[in-house]
Amino acid sequence: MNKSRFWSGVFAVLVFLVSYQFRDILRFAGIGDALPPAEFSIFTNICQILLCLSGISLFYRFGLAGSLAEVGLFMPVKRAAVFALIATLPMAIGFAFTSYVSTSITFLGILAFTIVSPFAEELVFRGYIFRQLYRRAGLGFWFSALMPSVLFGLGHFYQAKEFAQIVGIMAITGFGSLFFCWIYMRWQDNLWIPFGLHFLMNFLWMVFAVDESALGGWFANVVRLLTMVIAIVLTLNKDRIWERLPLEIQQEIVDKDLSFYVVDGYRIARDAGLGG
Repeated sequence: MNKSRFWSGVFAVLVFLVSYQFRDILRFAGIGDALPPAEFSIFTNICQILLCLSGISLFYRFGLAGSLAEVGLFMPVKRAAVFALIATLPMAIGFAFTSYVSTSITFLGILAFTIVSPFAEELVFRGYIFRQLYRRAGLGFWFSALMPSVLFGLGHFYQAKEFAQIVGIMAITGFGSLFFCWIYMRWQDNLWIPFGLHFLMNFLWMVFAVDESALGGWFANVVRLLTMVIAIVLTLNKDRIWERLPLEIQQEIVDKDLSFYVVDGYRIARDAGLGG
């Protein structure tokens, strides 16, 4: 590892750790007691986002646009929306038939815990620290993904009330973080892909009042696992087509958000009775 890669990794870890602990820093300063939970969560997440974007801007001397591009926010959005909608069909259908719509949800709660919080988590854990370690510092996928994923799991420790719940929640959220790192990497660092999936999974979990924590029951975990399987299948099938394209064309598709189709010319010609 050359010096520039080394220092980019060190700097990214330092910024990430400050961002990771920022909620506790605000609580220590007394801000946590001054705001209701939803407002405090939104305020904390905004601060975490700004910290990471500022870290990119400071280290690489990027402007706002360059910092947003660095984490993958200038990538296609429509593709991410379609991907997330298809992948979460098992959760949407399963919860619609087995759960009820919560009567206690509020607009602020949905905004805080299904939109702002997942967006901040994806930007901080995937768009920032994972990408800086994997792409910039060149540390390899597993190390780059494991370090933030362990901390991601620990970050959901507060949801548990007993030892079995601690193990279950940390396992689910830690594995989920690895999964989102892989999804982010395979979709050429398009942050909208993991965010769209994360948003809809949280949204359905909250709207249908599945569980107060990320643990859930056996059925909730079955449909959640099916969602992850569909997301993996969609990603792998996308890659079969995507990787056959020259890099120049790939970039053109990303830049212009183009749609493309694969046509089996041999089959068309055979069906039309052309050729030998």
